[in-house]
Amino acid sequence: MLTDEFWVMVDRNFPDGAFLILRQRDEVAVIDRKVPSALITARQLIDMAKHRGVDFLSDRVFERRDGRLVAVTE
Repeated sequence: MLTDEFWVMVDRNFPDGAFLILRQRDEVAVIDRKVPSALITARQLIDMAKHRGVDFLSDRVFERRDGRLVAVTE
């Protein structure tokens, strides 16, 4: 899912980095990291989905650091 082609696209469109939330197996939401409320928005999307009864693949927010996908500590 998160292929090299995917990361090239993310790096090109979000040069200052991005937060990712893994909604379903085939669905990734990418949020521009430079937006001041990006992390809050990511958490709100996860919380709203949980409230509606939608299960996310993970309730963590991720970002890519040194080529690795890591959970963001808030």
